[in-house]
Parts: sequence; C-alpha cells; structure tokens
Amino acid sequence: MKSAPFRFGKSDLPRLGRSMRELRLASGRTQAEVAALAGLAESTVGAVEGGRSNPSLPTMVALAAALGVSIDRLVTEATRSLGRVSVTRANAGNCDLSAGLVNPVLMARSMRLLQGARIGPVPDGSEGAAMMVLVLDGVVQASVAGGERLRLETGDALHAREGALGDLAGLGAQAAQLLCVTDTRCRTRTE
Repeated sequence: MKSAPFRFGKSDLPRLGRSMRELRLASGRTQAEVAALAGLAESTVGAVEGGRSNPSLPTMVALAAALGVSIDRLVTEATRSLGRVSVTRANAGNCDLSAGLVNPVLMARSMRLLQGARIGPVPDGSEGAAMMVLVLDGVVQASVAGGERLRLETGDALHAREGALGDLAGLGAQAAQLLCVTDTRCRTRTE
C-alpha cells in the first residue's frame, strides 16, 4: 500500500516549534543561550518555538547547530509527533475514527444505531479481519453465524472474525452508540 505524500507547511510550524523547545529543554539551555550560540535574537528563538515564525533555511541551520542536532533531526522530531495524536471529530451519525492516519493497523468506526434499525454485516473493508464491537451506550442485538442472537448492553463487547458476525439491530428506547474496531493485521490472504 502506498503511503500518503509528505507535506510540511505553515500549519506545521507550531509542531516544529514544540519539537525545538523539547530539544532545547533536553539540552538544558535557555532561549537566550541558544540564541547566542546561533547568532540570532532571543525573540527569534521564541517566535520559532512558539510556532509564530516561518524560519529561513539559514535560521534553521543555525538553530540546529546551536542545539547540536541536524536539520533532518529537527524535522524528524517535528513529524514524529504526527503519529502521536490524531483527533477525529465525530458527527451525529457514523464516523470513520481512523481518518487522517497513514496506514493504520486498527480501523475504528463510531456508529449510531437507531431503535429498530439494522446494519450488517458490520462493514470493515477487510475480509477475514478480527473485529470488536463495543456498545458505548444503549442496547443492540447481534446476529452471529449459526443464527444465534446475542443481546449486548452498555459496556458489552463482541469479538469475532469478519464473516462470523451477521447484523446488528438497535433495541431499547434510545439510539445505541457503538465503537467498531478491526485489526487489519489479521486479514485472510486470498490468492
């Protein structure tokens, strides 16, 4: 699978600044000390660390040298935080919680199931994958292979291979909120 192209723009400057601040603090230096070593104004170091400045290449070279690291390490440290935290804002219905992640191993989906509504089989897009359905709120009925029906309530989780789970039906007076997680490492390989 091809990964998304790397992009670094003005919106990434705060992350670069935080990374530089972490490196500076780890070295035990103050902004004034780094500025003096880099031949820059202390306000420039503060602006870069605060993500309020788009530093030129010579400024980045000077800051990297003052911190005792290479420019690629500065960028790597800043982009490493890309994988640390990703926020996906849920809407009132279904939401792909893995959106924004590059090559995620776990695919997560938030689903809202109204009373009497049915979905199924639970979509995950990966044949033979291991999956888990967690009932965050409400009551649902799960149909599994062999025709068995299981009642799941708030806090209950169902674990299955894709294909073993039929459909889910909303029960109770209110809509049920579900979290469906698929482990794509467990996909069945079909030749």
